[in-house]
Amino acid sequence: MCLEEELEKATGTKQLHTPHSIRDPFEHELHTKGIVLEVDGPQHFYRDSFHWTSSSKLKHRLLTRLGFRVVHVPYFDWLKLHTQNLRRAYLQ
Repeated sequence: MCLEEELEKATGTKQLHTPHSIRDPFEHELHTKGIVLEVDGPQHFYRDSFHWTSSSKLKHRLLTRLGFRVVHVPYFDWLKLHTQNLRRAYLQ
């Protein structure tokens, strides 16, 4: 199961989209709260590092300046959460 599917299962929502279906960076926007949920897979970080790539930092900065609250879910944090309860608590 991919990270996005696990997030959908943990949150009980089908509003998340996989990277393959994204045509626009705002598709992850949670309209009612002005929140963008950014699922940070390995491609968002420099190799062998926990540091975001320049493009990931730029995207975060642009979304923040547009007034959104950006919530990141890094893959290395998610993989440590082995139960649904831990994952729900993390997302809250």
